[in-house]
Formats: sequence, structure tokens, C-alpha cells
Amino acid sequence: MDLSMEFQSNKCCATVFSGTGRQAISTDFTLPDYCGDIERILHCNAAVQLHAVSENSDRLRAEGEIEIRLLYQSDEEKLAVFEQHLPLSVTLPVNEQSQNVLVRAKAAVDYLNCRALSPRKLNLNGSVSVQFEVLQENEETLVSSLAGCEVLPQQITVSSLVSLQQRSFDLSETVSLPVELPDVGGLIHVNGLPVIGSTEAVDDKLLLKGDMQLDVRYLTPEGTLQRMQHALPISQVLDAPGVSADSRLDISVDPLSVYAQPKRDGADDLRLLDFAVKLSVTIRAYETKTLTATVDCYAPHGYLQPQMTTRAFSTYLKQLQLSLQQEEMIETGLVRCEVLDTAILQIKPKTSADADTVHVESDVSLLLLVRDVNGGVYAFERSVTLNLTEPLHLDADDVRFSPQVHLQIVSAQPDADGNIRVVLAEQATGNLYAVQQISVLANAQMCENDAQPDCQLILSFAKAGEALWSIAKKYRSTVSLIQRENDLSDDVVAEDRLLLIPTAI
Repeated sequence: MDLSMEFQSNKCCATVFSGTGRQAISTDFTLPDYCGDIERILHCNAAVQLHAVSENSDRLRAEGEIEIRLLYQSDEEKLAVFEQHLPLSVTLPVNEQSQNVLVRAKAAVDYLNCRALSPRKLNLNGSVSVQFEVLQENEETLVSSLAGCEVLPQQITVSSLVSLQQRSFDLSETVSLPVELPDVGGLIHVNGLPVIGSTEAVDDKLLLKGDMQLDVRYLTPEGTLQRMQHALPISQVLDAPGVSADSRLDISVDPLSVYAQPKRDGADDLRLLDFAVKLSVTIRAYETKTLTATVDCYAPHGYLQPQMTTRAFSTYLKQLQLSLQQEEMIETGLVRCEVLDTAILQIKPKTSADADTVHVESDVSLLLLVRDVNGGVYAFERSVTLNLTEPLHLDADDVRFSPQVHLQIVSAQPDADGNIRVVLAEQATGNLYAVQQISVLANAQMCENDAQPDCQLILSFAKAGEALWSIAKKYRSTVSLIQRENDLSDDVVAEDRLLLIPTAI
């Protein structure tokens, strides 16, 4: 027997696949003629630049290049840097994907080992990984009413997805070195951090404003270390169908590639830096709506076969910002040393959350360049762990928190015992969502009862606090009939008593 049902729909953003692909690094380099011989390797680092991320029916692909920069002490007793680029192409097989998916990718260096085979030849071994995440908009339906049956409704407030988009854009600028800084001899590393100051959504458009904070460490032609910082303005209008001024925005901005290239100015001096940045923006926009879901049902005049399913409903709670300043002691063994430079090579945050606590644990790789009392320069790469914790105490099955994590080195001071006291500041910002797992009616079928309805009254003892819904369902009656027959106004039995139960079977 067909039933007349009304449905309501809810859209959500689902992660349908996540996985990691890797590319090995194994190669030999020969220094060009303009580089001095290698006396001692100080540090070798790699930066992964992603140019394109794509998907088809059975694989994900990330293409770009790996920038290798070697910092070493030359036979001329000064610092030197050598740069080399390697192609990157990482594919990851997947099961056949649905249409209209969104693919995110983040690249990281797993490890990198470098050794000198001769004063002019290097051997490099390592591994680069690309973490893929596939997002998809899912529309779920649930039964809100069922004609001819008794239903137990529940009002559920949800954050329903109205737009899921991915956009990318390029930033570029040629910047002159400040007059107080010397010429560029070679780049050691280039870091970029997008800091979004404001977002505004209106009429299917998203206005994004902020800065791309660039931090460049370089060597002068004389072999001394220098640092140059620059803020590249971000002001972009992005197409975002479905968003409006009332949308709740959840936006992630990730750098795919960050380049800096020294250039000569009009006086033929290397005093210009060409910056080129590619950013990827993931846009999730939500509206708050109230759904009426059926969480229980039965048929007084027949046999109902309900199809129940458990759905996860997310509701926006608030924007959460966690901050931490942490001090780490880095042992060097160099007494009365001088800190020449510090840098964050890599940060790998991992977030966990429940109804009581949200926790962000970040594994951070630090680089410290230090000069001892004899003038020798040494590089120390150390790993530290930062822990951000925030108590929540929420009335929810679970919570979701996917923050953007920013980290900076506040100071690095040596002590008299050969240690360097490094102060780190971390901030994690993102939207907090409560997630409820609720069993709801997805569909139902009616099996006809061959017997004719035969109304009768049953005498039943009910305990205080017992729900009339449970009693009505047990005896195939209705709550309204029980209330009318027993002169009740509440849905719960107030005290132990006998009830007259009208039944229809």
C-alpha cells in the first residue's frame, strides 16, 4: 500500500575520500661553475610548489616542482647557497568518483638527506607526500509527515550547505629591497602565510581581503645572512554561487606555491625580488534552518514497516580562536654562541575534538643557524610539539573543528650553557560545529491488516513519567485518544494510575 509522505531535505559537505601519494627523491647534483667548492654542508631544505591539482574517474593527480636549496660553507670560508628544481608528479588511484567533487591537496616534505660525494658533487635522497581530500555536496531527505499514521516529530536546527566552491588566484609583485639591506646573493628559503582580515558575501560573490605575509631569508654576495619581509595585499572578488549576506561562511585559504626570484634593477644590481603566489580557496557557506524529522511512527489501523536511518546533523556554534605562547629549549652544545637566523621549516597540525575538549597538536620543524665564538656557522634542525587545548562542556554527541593554524617565532636567545631559548606563538582559528547523530525515518511501507477494525477499551497500569507515545504505540492507539478518554492534557503520565486505552485493532 502506498503512503502519502512529505519530505524535507538537508545539504551537507562530506569527505568522500582522503589519502596520501608520495614521490621519492633520489638524484645527484653537480655544482655549477659559479658556485664554490663544498667545505661543509650546513642545511638542505625543500619547498614543494603545486601548480595543478586534478581528478578523473579513477585517479587524483598533483603536479608542480620541488625547490631544493643547499646552504653550505665553501672552500673560501664563507656561506654559499645552491638551488635546484625537480619536477613533481604524484598520482593516487581511487575508486570511481561521483560527479561534481572538489579536490584539495597539501604537500609536505617527509624527509631529506644530503651528502657530499666530492667537493662539487652531491647526493640527495628523500620523499615528498601530497595529501588529497575529496569533498562533495550531499543532499539527504527525511520524512516529515506520514498520512494515516501516528508520527513522533523532532525539530532539528541544522547548518545546511548552500554553496561548496573551490577557487584559485595568483598574486604577483616586484619589490625593491629596502635601502638598508644589501644585495641578494642567493635565496635560502621563502615562506608565505595568508592572513585573511575580512570576508564579505553578497549576491553569489565573495570578497576576500587580507595579506600574504612573505618572509625571505637570503645570502648577500659576501656570504652574510639577511632577512626581508613583505606583505602582499589580497583583495579578490570570487564567484560563489549560492552565497548571500546571510550565509555563514567557512573559508580555508591555502598556498599552493610561493616563489621569489631575484632580479636586477636599473643599476644592474640584484636589488629586486619578483614574488609569485598561487592561493587555493575552499568556500563552504551554510544557512541555519529547522527541519522536522520523524523519529518514530506506527499505524493504528495496519502494520507499518518503517525504514529508519541514522543521520549526522551539524549546527554552527561559534567561531573559536585558540592561542598559545610556548617556550622551548634547544640544545646546541655551543657556549656563548650567536643566533644568526631562525625559521619554521614545516608545521603539521592534527586536530581532535569532542563535546568536552578541542585539542590541536602541532609537530613543528625548526631551523636555527648559529655562529660560535670562533666564527664557525652551524645549522640545527629540531622538532618540537605544541599543544593547544580548550575546554568546551557542550551538550552534543560530537563536535567538529577544522582550524587554520598560524605559527611564528617570537624570539630566540642563547644562554651561557649552550642552549637557545625559543619562544613560539601559535594561533588556531575556525568555526565550531555541534554534530548530533539522530535516527530518523527515511521511508515506510504499509502492510494491509486483513481483519476489520474492532474498537475496544483496554485497562492498563501506567507509571509516573511514562510517555503517552510509548503507551499508544504499544496498544496501537493514539496519544489524542488516550488523552481524551482519560481527561489528560500532558504527554507524560504525572502519577501512577490506571488508564483506559482505546484501540482500533
